[in-house]
Amino acid sequence: MKRLFILLIVIPLVLILLVWQAPVAQAEQITSELQEKIMATSGSEAKLEVTWKGKLGPEGTIVLPQPALKAKWLQTEATGAAIEEPNPKEVKYGGNKWYQWNVTGNNEGKEISLRVIYLVPDLFKETKSEASAEGGPTARGDLRNFTYNFKNNTPFGIGKYTFSVVLPPGYEVFNVTSPKKDFKVTRDKNSGSIIVDMSGKKDTPAIPTGSSVSLEFNYVKGLSVARTVVFWVASVFIAGAFLYFRRHLVLSIR
Repeated sequence: MKRLFILLIVIPLVLILLVWQAPVAQAEQITSELQEKIMATSGSEAKLEVTWKGKLGPEGTIVLPQPALKAKWLQTEATGAAIEEPNPKEVKYGGNKWYQWNVTGNNEGKEISLRVIYLVPDLFKETKSEASAEGGPTARGDLRNFTYNFKNNTPFGIGKYTFSVVLPPGYEVFNVTSPKKDFKVTRDKNSGSIIVDMSGKKDTPAIPTGSSVSLEFNYVKGLSVARTVVFWVASVFIAGAFLYFRRHLVLSIR
């Protein structure tokens, strides 16, 4: 009877502590910042650069979502503290998977930055596209689609999330189809890049655990300044020649 009484008291207390600890652990990393940047390198290859900034909690680890693309890990750099192993350790829990790095020493409450670089093969591989319902330069046959689906499957919320893509030289963003709202989208035609920015509130993460972010846009080959000048000169020349050889029709109308 006494053992049963103890179990009835201890088990509810343990459950209460577990429920109470979960929000505390998440609150420690709500102030963290996660930046993801895709940069075209040579050919169709690209590099994915992931930068995490935040303060460590008592667990002494940094957890990051796995890349949304098929990527190969290249290197890891830590600033403000040392990590045990540079290569990411995969952690599986409750159907979710993420990468984890263990930080050496007592760095609780200290600002730390972690930069991870991955190689993404065949990301900007040339493909021919079909005509879309929203229209586009389909006659040129170079309308390409880029889709990136980021999911925060870690047990911690992300305070601020920024994602950017730098397209291969000579390409530019044509049309952004997603996201539609709650995001700040910035396009730079000079560098052929696009930035998606989302910031949370004081006590609310930008991307809570289990939430997703989707970026989708079309990109095309852009005209260089020289090609644009040649195009306009040629257009004016053709128009002038057309009017010259049809001048008798213009005069007859008058």
